Amino acid sequence: MKTLLKNKLKKIFSKTIEETRHQRGDPYHLIKNQWDPIENSQPFPRNPAENKDIVGKWKCEKGHF
Repeated sequence: MKTLLKNKLKKIFSKTIEETRHQRGDPYHLIKNQWDPIENSQPFPRNPAENKDIVGKWKCEKGHF
C-alpha cells in the first residue's frame, strides 16, 4: 500500500518538475493556462511575442492591466 502511494507521488512530482522546467523559458505560460478558446474569438497565438495586440486585448478584457 505504501509503495503504491509512493509511486503515485513520484509520478505527480516528476510531472510537476518537468512542467516547471518547460515553463521557465515561457513568459506566456500563465496566460496560456487561462486562455479559453471557446470564449475568445481567436486561438492563442503560436508566437505571442509577435501578436502582442491579441494577448494585450485579452489581458485588458480580463482586468490584468
